[in-house]
Amino acid sequence: IKHLPHLNGSLSRETCMAAQEYLATLHAADVLSCLRHLIGLGNRDVVVANLGVHHMQPHITLTDNALGIVRWFQESSSAARPCMLWGESFPQHFASTNGTWLPTFTQAKCCVSRARRVPGDMCMQTSPSIWRRVEANNTRQQYNDVANPIIRAAGITVLPIFRAALPFYDNHNGCEGCGASPSAAGRLDCINYLSHSPVTMFFIRMLLLALDEKCGVS
Repeated sequence: IKHLPHLNGSLSRETCMAAQEYLATLHAADVLSCLRHLIGLGNRDVVVANLGVHHMQPHITLTDNALGIVRWFQESSSAARPCMLWGESFPQHFASTNGTWLPTFTQAKCCVSRARRVPGDMCMQTSPSIWRRVEANNTRQQYNDVANPIIRAAGITVLPIFRAALPFYDNHNGCEGCGASPSAAGRLDCINYLSHSPVTMFFIRMLLLALDEKCGVS
């Protein structure tokens, strides 16, 4: 995650134009600033944002990015800024202590595990210990634990999908690419959800309600 070069504390349209192909690797606040430059963002617009999944050190990089989004949001007066909604990070169901992906995971055995019905390398049910912590409001996995307090403190509406989606460990993409190509074979996906799953449909419904209630879009 990197910053674009700023001139006198701000980004230029020219800098944003040159960086369009690299927005995915940039600091979140720079991405939003570039969108403001390139397409214009005002009080008739809606921004639905999320961060988390690919931050391997969320307490460092995610905190900085979330604070950057808040600063960007507060740069404009309340009358001029877009309506902003924050989507919680969806629950992950990997075979780790808290369910999130770890760099130590080897995914090449995914197809073999599926063929042999070895559950340890597949998407896993949430453990009773994590359920207890969730029900006690002690965690919503590390990404939401870091981002939610920062976003809420700025007055940005959070769409609380995590708890509702937590039971649906079997709605992930799971083992993908088996037999398709050497580069794709054995990719275990316990992060993304199937497009037609109840989790996806529920979030779309939640988003539509929030657009109506919070942003006046119906």
